[in-house]
Amino acid sequence: MFNRVTGFSAFLTIWFGQILSLVGAGISTFAIGVWVYNETKSVTLFSLIALFSILPDLVLSPIAGVYVDRWNKKYIMIASDLAGGLITLILALTIYFGSMELVFIYIAVALHSIFKAFQWLAYYSSISVLVPKKHIGRSSGMISMAEAATKVLSPILGASFYGQFGLFWTVTITFITYLIGVLTLSVVKMPQEKKQMVKTSVKEELVFGWKYITSRLGLFYLLIFFFFYNIAFGMNEVLMTPLIMKLENSKDVLGIVMTTAGIGMLLGGIVQSIWGGPQKKIRGILLSTVLVGICIIWQGLFPNVISITIVFFMVLFCSPIMAGCSQSIWQVKVASDVQGRVFAFRGTIAWASLPISYSLAGPFADKVFEPMLSHNGLLATSVGAFIGIGPGRGIAFLMICLGICMLLIVFVAMFNPRLLNVEKELPDHLREESIKDVNVENEVATKEVIN
Repeated sequence: MFNRVTGFSAFLTIWFGQILSLVGAGISTFAIGVWVYNETKSVTLFSLIALFSILPDLVLSPIAGVYVDRWNKKYIMIASDLAGGLITLILALTIYFGSMELVFIYIAVALHSIFKAFQWLAYYSSISVLVPKKHIGRSSGMISMAEAATKVLSPILGASFYGQFGLFWTVTITFITYLIGVLTLSVVKMPQEKKQMVKTSVKEELVFGWKYITSRLGLFYLLIFFFFYNIAFGMNEVLMTPLIMKLENSKDVLGIVMTTAGIGMLLGGIVQSIWGGPQKKIRGILLSTVLVGICIIWQGLFPNVISITIVFFMVLFCSPIMAGCSQSIWQVKVASDVQGRVFAFRGTIAWASLPISYSLAGPFADKVFEPMLSHNGLLATSVGAFIGIGPGRGIAFLMICLGICMLLIVFVAMFNPRLLNVEKELPDHLREESIKDVNVENEVATKEVIN
């Protein structure tokens, strides 16, 4: 039975196991978050869960990428799932014996984030050796669909399980999903990539991903494009909750808006997994960005919850399509035996935009835009004449500015030939490309770009 599932079937098997692990982790995260807030009544202590869940991953990804390229990816994913399951089991036992403390939660979340850095890099970099090029877009859509399913299902199931079974059994369910993830990985046979003996030091390999990307200007500009896009997108996501609460002041309405948007993301993932995206992926990215920008502008123009829900649905519907197109380019244009290091730096830079967007959204809304569109505010008689004044209209105007910024990002991208021709100018990667060959290819690629 073991090691009999190969090729695209192997990817589907791994995907199924990982989607269960994702949903399971989302269920326990939701339940633990509710427990922390109910026990402390502190937004700050609650928000620390999110900080500890992302910071170790962000910091350690470059190091994880080095070892993902050196070690067996299947065993890395199995070890990460086992570690995640063990951490969850220990946390469940502390709940059972009544010794749950906040510090245990923060430590558990941080440790899980460390292993997640290894797990997801191994997962993403294994796709190119399991999935044919023609199915890369569909596989990327399926991954986005799994993430969307987590957004939709985790809050619903987490609230239901926590309410009916309590925190202990809710967390225990997550432990079971990790075991299922290990089982699905154990039946998969992954092709062994040809690797030469690595003579470079870990220190040298830490900067390898950056050098690889910067020597291929098309990929570099694609990364910069998404860095700025993610700042605007992240700020919009943060602002959505206070905008809805200022309009309706109802947690139930907010839940409906967020669930509906999550369904949009899920449907977008399904469309991407079936369709695979347009033949020219960069065109799909740019057109989707234009649509997202227009929708975000629409969010700010009209203070109507139904209208906002519809366009936010469209925003998240486009997200898996954009992510699928982007992932397809990276998957095809980066050699499979160096994807761990390259994807690690790509992820670190992309995720670094989140702390920036989170730190900017609140001060901009509270200290700048809301006062400007309050009664007798600086823009009350100008901008306020078109979009209204009062609570929430400053946030709405900030959203309009974010949507315009997205359109400007696309406008600038249209004058960047390296970005527009990234799929033509860069060759599809070869699996036999070795670490030694990469240095030579870097020089060739750089000369081609200059010419």
